[in-house]
Amino acid sequence: MKTNLYFRAILETFTRCMIAIVFLHLNTSLIAQPLLQWEKTLGSTSSDVLTSVRPTSDGGFIAGGFSGGPVSGDKTQAGRGDFDYWVVKISSDGTKQWDKTFGGAMDDRLVQTFQAADGGYVLAGYSKSDAGSEKGANDKVAGNGRRGDFWIVKIDANGNKIWDKTIGGTSEDLLEDAKQTADGGYILAGSSLSGTGADKTQPSAGSRDIWVVRINSAGNIQWTQSIGGSHSERFTRIDITPDGGYILGGGVRALNASSAEAFVARLSATGSILWTRNLGMLSTEINDIIPSSDGGYLAAVQDQSVSDAPYVLVKLDSTGTLVWRKTYVGGPVTNPISDPAPTATLYAVRPTPDGGFLIGGGSNEHAGNDKSEDRKGRGGDDYWIIKTDANGVRQWDKTIGGLSGDVLYHLEPTADGGFILGGFSASDAGADKSEPGHGFYEDFWLVKLAAPPVDNRLVFSESKLDFNLVQGASTVPKTVYLKAFQGNPVVTLTKSLDNSWLVLPAPSAGTLSFGINAAGLLPGTYTTSVIARASGYTSDTLEVNLIVKPLESLVTIRIDAGGSGFTTSDGRVFSADQYYSGVDRTYKTSDANGIQYTADDELYRTERSATSFQYNIPVNNGDYVVVLHFAEIWFGVPDGYNYGPGSRRFHVDVEGERKLADYDIYAKGNGPLTAIEETFPVSVTDGTINIDFISGAANLPSVSAIEIVPQNEYVKTISTLPVVADAYVHTYFPDENFGTAPELIVKSGELNITRNTYLKFQLNGFEQITSARLRIYGVNVQSTMKVGTFVYSVDNDSWTETGITYNNAPQNNPQELSHTTINDDPGYREVDVTDFVQSQVAGDKVVSLVLKNPFFVNKKLVFHSKENASGFAPQLLVTSHRPVGNAARASAEPQLVAEAFRKEESGSVVFPNPVKKQIRLKLSGRHEGDMAMKLIDRSGRSFAVKRSIQQASTDVIDISNLSLKPGIYLLQIQSEQAVETIKVMVAE
Repeated sequence: MKTNLYFRAILETFTRCMIAIVFLHLNTSLIAQPLLQWEKTLGSTSSDVLTSVRPTSDGGFIAGGFSGGPVSGDKTQAGRGDFDYWVVKISSDGTKQWDKTFGGAMDDRLVQTFQAADGGYVLAGYSKSDAGSEKGANDKVAGNGRRGDFWIVKIDANGNKIWDKTIGGTSEDLLEDAKQTADGGYILAGSSLSGTGADKTQPSAGSRDIWVVRINSAGNIQWTQSIGGSHSERFTRIDITPDGGYILGGGVRALNASSAEAFVARLSATGSILWTRNLGMLSTEINDIIPSSDGGYLAAVQDQSVSDAPYVLVKLDSTGTLVWRKTYVGGPVTNPISDPAPTATLYAVRPTPDGGFLIGGGSNEHAGNDKSEDRKGRGGDDYWIIKTDANGVRQWDKTIGGLSGDVLYHLEPTADGGFILGGFSASDAGADKSEPGHGFYEDFWLVKLAAPPVDNRLVFSESKLDFNLVQGASTVPKTVYLKAFQGNPVVTLTKSLDNSWLVLPAPSAGTLSFGINAAGLLPGTYTTSVIARASGYTSDTLEVNLIVKPLESLVTIRIDAGGSGFTTSDGRVFSADQYYSGVDRTYKTSDANGIQYTADDELYRTERSATSFQYNIPVNNGDYVVVLHFAEIWFGVPDGYNYGPGSRRFHVDVEGERKLADYDIYAKGNGPLTAIEETFPVSVTDGTINIDFISGAANLPSVSAIEIVPQNEYVKTISTLPVVADAYVHTYFPDENFGTAPELIVKSGELNITRNTYLKFQLNGFEQITSARLRIYGVNVQSTMKVGTFVYSVDNDSWTETGITYNNAPQNNPQELSHTTINDDPGYREVDVTDFVQSQVAGDKVVSLVLKNPFFVNKKLVFHSKENASGFAPQLLVTSHRPVGNAARASAEPQLVAEAFRKEESGSVVFPNPVKKQIRLKLSGRHEGDMAMKLIDRSGRSFAVKRSIQQASTDVIDISNLSLKPGIYLLQIQSEQAVETIKVMVAE
């Protein structure tokens, strides 16, 4: 009889050896979860550990593992030695059909089971036994080597042995994974301490190498391959690639699990090593790896770097380069005294028919974060499976377990669209487990999941589309996404009657573009609906509204200066460059150059730039806001000139009035590649807005984009949001909380001196954010050097200011958002966090950030927290072009919600315009006291004019005696309080 100490040994030496946004506008909780069809407990009165379960051609299953039990429970044959192979055939409803035991006098452990083409089965594992019982050959150990060989057993459909093969070198060789190849053979992978000798043809490269063996359907060796270095390569997983080659995953250990680093290797169909990769993730090992449909790979990773290790799923491209890494964690400990430390170990990943993945393993965590159900027992593991989409985004999860420990090792899809789950259980009947255990030890536990309910729905990503245009004008199409939750149905689109103005796209699931043909429509509001239908699917309806404004309605015009057109992240559409004159010169910087404080980098990568140029933009008369967008993309840029402030200085006139003088984009943005906006109110009476860009003190004027927006439609709000939680964590005091300290600290180095600072902000009330800047007030208190402070995003927002410690702090995403430097000069620094904040405003509206120094500089950086009496707490400055809700205004700091544009005192107005012999002038209230007026033509010649008649609030100016030629003049009005210039068109 074996003792329960084997349970711990199994977890250490064998569990890692086992195979272990769909649509952003839809709530993933709507996706149906599969139901538990049946579950089955199989075992003896001793330890029985399941390592493999696979469907069979008759609709049943073959389950295998190793057992130390005698004849008892479901085990009908006596043990041969220490542990033996134990294989059980099960029907489609979970009924046991037969079981067989295979082994020698020592330790024999089954790893994988496969059904062969002849209806029999192949069992793959390792053995330390010599010949005897079912073992047909001695262990191949020689000299001082350790025992252990790959052991392959072929049995018939009823479990009777046909042949067995012992494959090994002169020391320990342990099979850890195997797969069945297309030709009926098998690829075997494991670890080896053997040098050249017996079946091993290559010398050892380190303490423990990876050994790969290809055998045919008769168990004969076709080729072998060793992979190794100076360290110990362990826990090998293998799968077959579409080209007939192989992908391996595992871990390279220098000493122990905490020193491991996940690695992958690619082999050809003949065993040649194509490449190997270390993934650069410390304290990690791969528990399972599979090819993905796009030519890359998915790997289930064990993370040993934290005590409450999460599930980790990584996506690799075809060369083994990391594409993304996703973590999935359960809820926090609810009772620190009685609850065990939270743990989760991911063992298996399999593809699903919809292009996503099902992953599974063991977890003892409570509900919370990514885990929707509480644990089933008193602290032992449960089966925990998670369904993700193709990008690793969680869609649903399910917890299955008894009242004690249950760990999922293996899962496979079934022909009915469901899944079979296999692992071991130490639970008696209770919770999801209907049958008691067979003793005090672990048993096989199989769980059959039905196929998820068929979700035959068609759903539009938006409930309605709104179009606005001026009578006789056109507008750009708008797109929505039509999602079919299952399959690829033949879709039809139908619209209601009397709506020929709506242009339907070709019907299909996916992205649909709806256009407008408003020719002949009178001003007014038009409404229709579009119904998407498909046979066997529920339909969905899209409402479409069109507002046709009268011709004189004010219109919005947006121009991508120097570019071919662009749509911003918040939906503003910029046309290709137009309405320009003068020197025709444009420039585009490299796509590799990112632009700070915007998510719309491409808009700022192009510019119109020349010695002088103008924009003459036709509009309807009225009050507008002119928005000019700038970014310095030449000076101080890697592919430009390495000059700084003062390199480019120019003037900008709007409607003949100087708005920017010797404007320096570099100085305004405090550096290159920074998005800047300048706004000016104008009143238009002649149907054209004139913007002149004029050379100044240095180089060429430039502009990235132009917006002309009616004043009553222009919205731009800049809000300063206070930090709602801030704290630093300390490696030397890993369980101590510093959330109420007046200082926030960043430091890195050896000997447990590292400190990181966590910040949290709320985005309630915001529906859209154009840009976001983090402001932090800090100083280097240990030297005058500039020390980098890097900002990283944190997806897990569950941490609290008074609860966070180094040991429970959530992990940040590996890619930095931005960085700044801190020296001994205290003050605010700003860093760009736009992309991450935009992603959060569309999600849970919570922003968590962490400040770090990753370079072991050993200098202490001190920042002021919200508890500091200085009032210089961290802030988040967010800009939005949509109205901000009351929740956002209430949360912003007093006096710090600012409208970027407020309508100024109205300017003077000339009417009618053009003029002939008289100018009628409504004078602005800005003018007081004595004033002088003059007209200036395009050559700069001036003509003095006088206020000759005053009628009510209107001045009449006689110009009949000035002999003016027809054309454009500037009327300059200078009073004691103001100087104003108005454009006047003189007609014949």
